[in-house]
Amino acid sequence: MATSRPDDILEWLTLQLVPGLGPVGCKNLISRFGSAESVFLASLQELSSVEGVREDVAAKILKKKRPASADRILRTVERTGARVLRITDQEYPPLLREIHDPPLLLYVRGREIPPALPFIAVVGSRNPTSYGTKAAGAIGQGLAVRGVGVVSGMAAGIDSAAHWGSMEQRGFPLAVLGTGIDVVYPESNKKLHEKLLDRGAVVSELVPGTPPEIGRAS
Repeated sequence: MATSRPDDILEWLTLQLVPGLGPVGCKNLISRFGSAESVFLASLQELSSVEGVREDVAAKILKKKRPASADRILRTVERTGARVLRITDQEYPPLLREIHDPPLLLYVRGREIPPALPFIAVVGSRNPTSYGTKAAGAIGQGLAVRGVGVVSGMAAGIDSAAHWGSMEQRGFPLAVLGTGIDVVYPESNKKLHEKLLDRGAVVSELVPGTPPEIGRAS
């Protein structure tokens, strides 16, 4: 499901891509100024007074230099029918917003994530036993019947079985990717990925095009 992107999304992307500015600094800037657009209107003194923002980083923000990658990211978002959620958007998961270093932006494909729907994470081995696979599928089914969504990583094995089980009972599966939103990994899960887009959603905090990496969940 594609949606029109906010007019100020380029400012948000530019802020996220400022060298040396991490998630905590981004969150604190938005908390102080209310929006990315307002951040770029602030003075050096105002910016550097925000916790997590060094003076040299504040100076980079003042330059308002938009990296070419911001336009590339937006083109990929539009090409794939994805959408970008800002941390201030209603669809942004409320509990995620409360962690110490929430991502400033989330990239989402698929259906709208129901804000009131409870989710339970089901994750496990990529090489489970047949019993483990059946158990994960049964858990996904049971949660769906009880009106609970399944969140997992779309990895092979337990993650995939839980997603399939949820969909068998018309549940809402949510896959949190360890890659960019446009990267299907593993490739053997292409069919699952397509079903997730139709029946649930896939989400990533990583910019489009980010490949899988050892040590990063997916």
